[in-house]
Amino acid sequence: MFCSNCGTRLNDTDRFCKMCGTAVPVPSAVAPEDPKAVPPEQAGGKGLRRACFITGIVANVFNLLLMVPIGLIAVVIAFIGLLAILFGAGDDVLLMSVGMFAVTFLGFGGSIAALALNGIANSRKTRGVRTRMLFRRISCIVTAVIAAPNALAIYLFNQDYDEFAGFYIFFVLGIIASIVFIVLTILTNSSDRKALEQQAS
Repeated sequence: MFCSNCGTRLNDTDRFCKMCGTAVPVPSAVAPEDPKAVPPEQAGGKGLRRACFITGIVANVFNLLLMVPIGLIAVVIAFIGLLAILFGAGDDVLLMSVGMFAVTFLGFGGSIAALALNGIANSRKTRGVRTRMLFRRISCIVTAVIAAPNALAIYLFNQDYDEFAGFYIFFVLGIIASIVFIVLTILTNSSDRKALEQQAS
């Protein structure tokens, strides 16, 4: 440190210059951190991200549970189809069962994948806002793909299978949770994107 008046070298503890007596300015307090320098994941929107995370879990747990009755129905239809083939009937029922099994396995796999992606997007170990946004977006897309057959199932049960009316509420809750998760994902990613743009500007 040097005197601003005569240029004499000063010690850090000096309050006045030894040569000319000029007062040494006291170091100013550390300036408050610029809000633009705060990482986007800490720049607000925590509640929105938490709501998105929790809704993603709820939606995909519903999707997992919804696959159970579909799988059970597929087993029953497969048994009926095998009996029909044994007694010389066509194999249309068995083909329907194969299709339902495929939906069940895809639904289970997709729901587990969506849960994992949602967890990664909100893990503290996941670095980078853009990475989190990407995992959140993929989880949202997978959830939407799984929710579509559930909506179709409601329509089919309503049309032809009145005995499954008890499943309506279960299916509807799963679809509502999936829709809310999709909306919250869009809002959360939009909030993070704005935080990134503010940080860059």
